[in-house]
Amino acid sequence: PVSDQLNVQFNSLKDGWHQIILYDLTGQKVYSLYEGELSAGDLWKEIFQMRELESGMYSLVFSSPGGVQIAKKIIIQH
Repeated sequence: PVSDQLNVQFNSLKDGWHQIILYDLTGQKVYSLYEGELSAGDLWKEIFQMRELESGMYSLVFSSPGGVQIAKKIIIQH
């Protein structure tokens, strides 16, 4: 089981457009945690409440001028 909160943070390595988006396994966008401009060295963080998500696996996708990173998070409701 996981917490009903997801703590997300990252440091921007380059100036430019950044996105953090949560997708379900069908590729549907579930939630946009962040979409916007950041400067190199900026720290961004947010606590995302996951209580209302259905049980299952989701992809958390980080996109920035430096590339794309995908992290998987399993969501389990009680």
